[in-house]
Amino acid sequence: MMAFLCPPYAQARILYEVIDLGTFEGGGESIASSINNSGQIVGKAQVSPWGVWRACLFNPDGPIMDLGTLGGQGSVAGCINDYGIIVGTADIDYPWYPRANACRFVPGGENISLCPRSKLSGAMAINNYGETVGIYEAGAGVWACRFIPYYPYAQGFGSLGGDDSRAESINDNGQVVGAAVTGSSDTRACLFDTDTTPPRINIDLGTLGGLGSHARSINNSGEIVGFADTASGWMHACLFDPTGGWDNTDLGTLGGDESRALSINDAAQIVGWADKTAGSWSRRATLFDRTGGGNNFDLNDAIDPGSGWTLWHAHSINDNGWIVGSGANPAGSQRAYLLVPRPVIEATVDIQPDTLNLQSRLPSITCHVELPAGYDVGDIDVGTIVLEAHVPAQSHPTELGDYDGDTIGDLMVKFPASAVRTLLLELGLLGDVALTVSGELIDGTLFDGTDVIKVIDKGKS
Repeated sequence: MMAFLCPPYAQARILYEVIDLGTFEGGGESIASSINNSGQIVGKAQVSPWGVWRACLFNPDGPIMDLGTLGGQGSVAGCINDYGIIVGTADIDYPWYPRANACRFVPGGENISLCPRSKLSGAMAINNYGETVGIYEAGAGVWACRFIPYYPYAQGFGSLGGDDSRAESINDNGQVVGAAVTGSSDTRACLFDTDTTPPRINIDLGTLGGLGSHARSINNSGEIVGFADTASGWMHACLFDPTGGWDNTDLGTLGGDESRALSINDAAQIVGWADKTAGSWSRRATLFDRTGGGNNFDLNDAIDPGSGWTLWHAHSINDNGWIVGSGANPAGSQRAYLLVPRPVIEATVDIQPDTLNLQSRLPSITCHVELPAGYDVGDIDVGTIVLEAHVPAQSHPTELGDYDGDTIGDLMVKFPASAVRTLLLELGLLGDVALTVSGELIDGTLFDGTDVIKVIDKGKS
């Protein structure tokens, strides 16, 4: 079996550009909740400091758009699909008390109530076929539902035996997930049976050893993420077993007590937040290791440390790897942000020796780097080259040439063998090991390349 030292995203360098999505002119805080594959972003922002929240369409290059309400004061945009259709919740003009209603927002036009006969409703998600799900109040409970166009009521999905349920996400196959109350009053992550023909069989997705759970996102492959109680009582980000077999994966934290997985894209990248320090509020936007192996990545480590940002939550990730959420901007105010991945080119690397004995006294490990057509190895900043994000290349000797005679120029660098051996020994890796070398060009372009060497421990007794 081949061993990989680190997940491919765990690199000690600036992987994302962070963009402040702003707020209304003269407004207060803002939060981004959803991004589609075209990069359109929706969420909510305060119209004044400590003021009412309004649904908005963010514009990274200019002012944000107030999406309005249904006649009342407040609103929030929860989701935008790839066709730019926006749904959420908006207050209606009701004479006795505020009423929130599921809403389809029409930028520059008249917003549409999706469930006008319900006292309380909210739209949480919309897929690319326009199917919209959320909640509506009926009788003594609030129920997960599908909103039916041009129909004043909603189609409820039931629960797990209790009085309440909530639909959070729908994929393009029409699969719906969220949470539902059981007959014993526990709230559980749920895969809803959306068939209108009874009997309806909703699936309890289980927990991580505790009592409660909640599903937040499902991708087009049917992979479901959210959060669940552990046996210790803390709630952790979770990759759920969609069969209801309770073979769920605890995605862990960043070293603290709790975490939440909030979004999964079609590339199976999972984002949310995790505590960094036990016993304290230390939420950090997180890219989770889907295997549950603990290689979770604090997204704050992938932005310019001089940016002044602290990223608290990652709410949504699109299929291009763009991430939106909320955090503290350089002024200390809560603001919506956008993370845009910096482009990474694929390099060809050849690491020598092909077989490394951990007991050898070899002084250095040699690596030759080739770049794809259109790039010049002479433009590589040697000071940025690292092996597995841990071992920096030596500043000298270096050499430009064509060591393999393939007419493609290459850069030779060396890594201290002692540092490489120490890393491999700490991780206990032997056999075929994939090593990744990464770095930057002088214009900031990133590159990665991986080679496989054999690691032995010949002198070990």
